[in-house]
Amino acid sequence: MISDNKAKKLDEISVAFGFRNMQTCAQIIAVLGKESLKPSDLTSWMEKKITDIKSVLTEKNIEITKQLREIKFHSRKCPDCGENLNITPVNSSKRDQVGEGYRSAWQCVDMINCGYEEYSTKIVEEEISNHSAELAQLYKRARNANKRR
Repeated sequence: MISDNKAKKLDEISVAFGFRNMQTCAQIIAVLGKESLKPSDLTSWMEKKITDIKSVLTEKNIEITKQLREIKFHSRKCPDCGENLNITPVNSSKRDQVGEGYRSAWQCVDMINCGYEEYSTKIVEEEISNHSAELAQLYKRARNANKRR
């Protein structure tokens, strides 16, 4: 039998976590006991899992950053100022409407001093593959890596 003081504390905890979660917790503790494990073993295991997940996410972010840098390094150069050109989709949502059937735009990264823009009726992937097979492959890898995130 549980004391009134302990029952009151558990009532307060169940308000914070919900009775259903408390039932799940009790089931986990029971299974841990059957397997000769302690709640502290579970806590240690969870901390290790969280560290592992953060490590994997950090590695993925580093990989994506490297791929995006490679794309910038291999990108087209602005004919007016020589800076890199970014390519973006246009006419694909309400905020990027330019009209006239255009599907992508090459834009100079120096929009303040240069502002060069070149519109195309081809989608981003087609434009990139026309420019460089290597750039198209890098773009595809970066896009796929972002999907797995």
